[in-house]
Amino acid sequence: MKYTKNILGSLILLAISSATYAQMAILSGPKQASQYRFVQDIASIVGPSLDFEIVNTETLGAAANFDQLVDPKSPFKVAIIQSDFCITCKLRICV
Repeated sequence: MKYTKNILGSLILLAISSATYAQMAILSGPKQASQYRFVQDIASIVGPSLDFEIVNTETLGAAANFDQLVDPKSPFKVAIIQSDFCITCKLRICV
């Protein structure tokens, strides 16, 4: 739960600083995943107070989200990625 508050706070700050855009796409995950529901909640709770739309972009999951974020040609700048995925990536790099 403590991570949820940090993530939500970060997204709110990012949303406020991105006010020049008409919409913000957040990469979430499959519709069955909790990440997808989390972004839906962000869009429905925070979205109405913003001057732009938050778009929940369905993906294949954390690996696909990470790939989009590190791709310099990708237009996406925000994604939900579990911390255990990042730990797994770090371990692969170190091995």
